[in-house]
Amino acid sequence: MEHAGLSNRISSIVSADEVQTFKPDPRFYAHFLERTGSATATTWLVSSNPFDVIGAAACGWRTVWVKRNPNAVFDPWEHVPTVIISNLMELPSLLALSEDVQ
Repeated sequence: MEHAGLSNRISSIVSADEVQTFKPDPRFYAHFLERTGSATATTWLVSSNPFDVIGAAACGWRTVWVKRNPNAVFDPWEHVPTVIISNLMELPSLLALSEDVQ
């Protein structure tokens, strides 16, 4: 975060290493909620990796799939993203809208 110039904007980092597992293991998502005090229904995961989106959606989170390649296919199994965007520049307005809906 420091190298990217983001350390002053991040209050905490939650690592999968803390629970010795990786996404999409449900234990990671539960650990995140516990560490942050977040509620499942109001927590968002943003990723360009479908397996991340599927794992979070399976745990009840809202999800954003960043579909960087317009030809990419999302293999949803049983879960689909809440929202699909093509780049991270779309994220601020999306999250602002989601605050109005809650």
